[in-house]
Amino acid sequence: MDVYVRQPERYEEGPAGTVARLLHALYGFKKAGRLWGEHCHGTLTTIGATRLKADPSMYVWQNPVNGPIIILVHVNGMAVAAKTLAGVSAVKNFVLATYKGRDLGASNAFLGMRIDRDRAADTFMLRCPGVTVALLEQYGMGAARPNKLPMPEKETLMQTGEQLLANGKPYAELLGSILYLSTTTRLDIAYAAGLLARYMTNP
Repeated sequence: MDVYVRQPERYEEGPAGTVARLLHALYGFKKAGRLWGEHCHGTLTTIGATRLKADPSMYVWQNPVNGPIIILVHVNGMAVAAKTLAGVSAVKNFVLATYKGRDLGASNAFLGMRIDRDRAADTFMLRCPGVTVALLEQYGMGAARPNKLPMPEKETLMQTGEQLLANGKPYAELLGSILYLSTTTRLDIAYAAGLLARYMTNP
């Protein structure tokens, strides 16, 4: 679909009232994200990368030399993971030859998560310390003691005679953050978060 805009001041051409037809999407334009996604998809598929059905922003490239390489696209940035640095470099070289961009090196943060890696020990860890601490302080639990188990076995949440919350919105907001943590860096609290979610409509 063609999009027309008023000509910028002092750059008018043609008779008064003439408008311009956009040949390219402008940054921040309503359709720019979709057009960029389509263009990026076409670029990555040319090297043989395939988009995952479970996550449209993630691609896997079965590189014949370097093995499987994961490419994660977020807005106008990409994160690349591979078994070897040569695999990461192969993707970087291809992308930077196609688009104007910068190589920011090894990531230490992504989507609010901290990335800690120890190449000597061959370990890789994701964590969300800021989110957890902020939640504890926001809900008055900054001095709470940590527990090794997220929830005791066979825990009963509803007790006889307990009153329902007058306003369930804070509970829902807290639970949304807990669910985010349980699906990113704290898989150990997934069961507890799921159990708490059963009371979302009537906490």
